[in-house]
Amino acid sequence: MTESLTDDRNPDVSPDGRSIVFDSEIDEKLRGIYTMDSEDGENLKMIVENGRNPVYTRNGKEVVFERKIGENIQL
Repeated sequence: MTESLTDDRNPDVSPDGRSIVFDSEIDEKLRGIYTMDSEDGENLKMIVENGRNPVYTRNGKEVVFERKIGENIQL
């Protein structure tokens, strides 16, 4: 998805089709959840540190994701 040499995973397109959310290690060794425009890949932005498996809610206003805290994985 991105042009970096990182591991972009688990993409989900927003209900309106305008953006994509995914998890990646774009920022060196920091895995996070990012969004970007679906049409041109512009406006790349990290929205959560250390999250994974992001999914837009049905209305597209929120993103649900997993985060490991200690030995527990939380939504």
